[in-house]
Amino acid sequence: MKHLNWDWVPQTRVGFLYLNTLVTDYDEEMGLFLSETADDITGWETYEIDSEDSQEICLFTEDKVIMSIVVDKFIYYKGINLIGLDENQLIDNLRIEPNEIGKGVIYENGDVVTPLEFDPLGLEVWIQDDIVVSVCCMKL
Repeated sequence: MKHLNWDWVPQTRVGFLYLNTLVTDYDEEMGLFLSETADDITGWETYEIDSEDSQEICLFTEDKVIMSIVVDKFIYYKGINLIGLDENQLIDNLRIEPNEIGKGVIYENGDVVTPLEFDPLGLEVWIQDDIVVSVCCMKL
């Protein structure tokens, strides 16, 4: 099944995936599978969706309720894909400055990614080399 409509409505949904809904509302026919059981720190489970458009989609759930949606290839806001924008383009398109810039995280391969938080939008954006590489959407 193709899932090519990855439009984002702040604090509501990404494509056909709605925040604060039960993950059980979606089924295996959509490519949904449990990838990580609840951890001891947050108690959240992680689900992923296999997508024919190579999009990696992670759903973080608490008691089966979708708390956040993370995407890495396509997320359209007002017709523009946020992935691949530089930081200035992102801010111009969102029309809001980040309310917090987190500390960079260094991965084993040496990549450094930095989170930008846009709380009024329920958005956390990860930047690497000034380019958006991942987006986490939530309802705050």
